[in-house]
Amino acid sequence: MRKFSLTEFAAIAEVVATIGVIVSLVLVSQSMNNNANEVRASQINSIYDHTRQIGLLVAPDPEWVRIVLEGRDDIGRLSDVDRYRYDAYLISMLDL
Repeated sequence: MRKFSLTEFAAIAEVVATIGVIVSLVLVSQSMNNNANEVRASQINSIYDHTRQIGLLVAPDPEWVRIVLEGRDDIGRLSDVDRYRYDAYLISMLDL
């Protein structure tokens, strides 16, 4: 078996280091993609939770149910006060 010179060892080490850098970049990229997916799922879950909370607050109150249903059908039938409440409801839903 032949002995390698110092420059040949340096070249081999450089190739191995380059491969290591490439592998680590691929792993970092994959990790960032997984993290982005988890953040996106968390945001969707948060939006669903807030929407559900608003629905649970509105549903048991017959006055709110009437305002929401009339607002969906024809907002012109609502009084100024009810229209304001319906607008507040829509804004809270759209903010999510």
